[in-house]
Amino acid sequence: MTPPDSSWSADDIVAHLRAIGTEANLAGMARFGINTASALGIGNSDLRPLARKLKKNHERSLLLWESGIREARLMAAFTGEPKKVGINQCRRWAADFDSWEIVDTVADLFAETPFWRDLIDEFAEDEREFVRRTAFAMLAW
Repeated sequence: MTPPDSSWSADDIVAHLRAIGTEANLAGMARFGINTASALGIGNSDLRPLARKLKKNHERSLLLWESGIREARLMAAFTGEPKKVGINQCRRWAADFDSWEIVDTVADLFAETPFWRDLIDEFAEDEREFVRRTAFAMLAW
């Protein structure tokens, strides 16, 4: 496979992520309270540089999110384009949140949307723990 670049598809990225994940990293993540049910065992120190090489791509980020894989969802947040994110997309993604890590990472993307204030008000009143946490993470951003 060629080195990662902006031409990679969501499938290329997921295949690469599957190839670089390790059991040792997965065990370490579990010790830090990261939800590993859908994880491949790749730390953020490896994901962030990869995201910089891949660049922003809204359509690809949507496909990465749909994979349900922890690392692919983080890549979706890192490579999403805030100006193309819609409020209903934010609501759908928030409904999928299953860990503090995902919340805190995706909140950075949501905080850059033009409707971030509306989301904070809405999410702060939500009964779901991770959705409510998103409002506070967005405020912190």
